[in-house]
Amino acid sequence: MIDGTNIAIDSTKLNSFEKPKPKSKLKDDGKSPNWGKKKDTDGNDIKWFGWKLHILADCKSELPLAIEITPASVNDSILAIPLLKKLKEFYGNTFNVKHCIMDSGYDIKENYDYIMNEFHAQPIIAYNKRGSFAPPEGLNERLHPICSMGYELVYWGKDGDYLKFRCPHVLGKVDCPHGSSWCSSSNYGYCLKINYKKNKRYFSFPIRSSDEWQEIYNLRTYIERCNSRLKEYLNTDNIRSAGIKKAKTFALLNCITLVAGTIAVNVNKSLPKVA
Repeated sequence: MIDGTNIAIDSTKLNSFEKPKPKSKLKDDGKSPNWGKKKDTDGNDIKWFGWKLHILADCKSELPLAIEITPASVNDSILAIPLLKKLKEFYGNTFNVKHCIMDSGYDIKENYDYIMNEFHAQPIIAYNKRGSFAPPEGLNERLHPICSMGYELVYWGKDGDYLKFRCPHVLGKVDCPHGSSWCSSSNYGYCLKINYKKNKRYFSFPIRSSDEWQEIYNLRTYIERCNSRLKEYLNTDNIRSAGIKKAKTFALLNCITLVAGTIAVNVNKSLPKVA
């Protein structure tokens, strides 16, 4: 059932059993419940008092492979590596992970480095603008390189660790007023090669904003289904005991129940039918 080729990481809110307290009276010790805030699918802010359940799930089976519980105030981005380390510790080389899929909350350099260096996989992480009003220098809104006239260079394939981009005027994509000679004296036109493994945040293979990249990123919805099943069917967001240890135990039991139930259903479907 579990494929492990594509894995996704996300967090979901859990309300604590403890009564909410003002921030001035909270213990910031990493073990006590705290206030959290995140945006829903419509971009609205959601606030709650309690915990965050961080889940690493398989995109094929929609089953959790590793989890962690933290106070709600903890940033999502720093939990990706601990979850990936758990996956490696628990399962070793059982899975051939190719893509690690996350939303923009995990868009930090450390996550790209760990995924590519330790897992030899491709991070598929949404770009976080972090309040900037313009894209990085030399790139457009799609994070594709542009020429000196501001036209998007045409992706022309991959050569080893290098992504190749060519002049759009030479390829007939635009009509540049300066022609191709503005950037290059060659008939081939200006050609840019970028080592995507050394520019992990902006570049990937498949390249950002391509149909293939978006298709892989859309697999992130499978972890949202995992979150939904845990909370709607198994009542994970109804913690009835105080403390982070009990909250984690409760979440683990629900994950075990989800996995066991999935196994039972699939075994039943695979049994031969007797007339």
